[in-house]
Amino acid sequence: MFLHNTTNRLRLSCSRQQLSLSVLRHKSIIPLSSNDLYNTRLEISAKRKPNHILRQDAFSILPFLGSRVKRDAVSKLNPWVSTSSEDSIFKLKAQPILTYIDDLELNFNELLCVAHGLTDMELKINDNNYQTRILRKLGYGKFKVCLLRNTIFLNDRYLTASQVEIEEDLSTFENTEIVYEFLKWNQLHQFSLINRELLINEKLSSEEFKSKRIDLWKKTSLGSFYTMLGILSIKYNEKSVNEFITNKVITGKRGIIDIVKLKQL
Repeated sequence: MFLHNTTNRLRLSCSRQQLSLSVLRHKSIIPLSSNDLYNTRLEISAKRKPNHILRQDAFSILPFLGSRVKRDAVSKLNPWVSTSSEDSIFKLKAQPILTYIDDLELNFNELLCVAHGLTDMELKINDNNYQTRILRKLGYGKFKVCLLRNTIFLNDRYLTASQVEIEEDLSTFENTEIVYEFLKWNQLHQFSLINRELLINEKLSSEEFKSKRIDLWKKTSLGSFYTMLGILSIKYNEKSVNEFITNKVITGKRGIIDIVKLKQL
């Protein structure tokens, strides 16, 4: 009788433990067997956010403060899935750009291509597809022509200027530091997002890595600016874009000429 009761109690205890175990197996994420380990990994992978999704602080005012830019990153950045059109931070950061271009407009896809100033992307404008590297070249060319027409070749002075004088003027106005200063003055540089793939697995010291990261930020900002001008050149007629570049970017308040004058004081 004693053995029979003991056996029953053991069976009841085992049943309770099995029931408790099945509940735990249902609720817990801790693997209880090799099969559970396989299923759990699938569940965790499905719930885990992709590594290429940028945190909001990657848009912070100070470049790279808390950003996800790492030298050991392995996944590729896909700009089309890393940012949503409903992203409030992205909309906020886009405001200086939208305010600056005034009557001209950029939609979400166009803004995203502008933000990724060194990333090659494909963009549809007026039912035609364009690579952003082509748009950057177009924007740079448009900017350079307008700049030279309104500075060095504004009048006949260049006809009597020496080659040395013209070369000095060219080096002054074509200086990328001047253009970047213009972007900072107008708060247009904060919108850019660097392509972290350009920093992956760099065998650099900490200081060298920081220096390269800052340099990449500047180049991305310039790329964003030229991409924006390229997009506007495709969307709008030549006269409207030329007037925008001339009257606002070059000769306008806090424009290129203002910055050059200040630097020469």
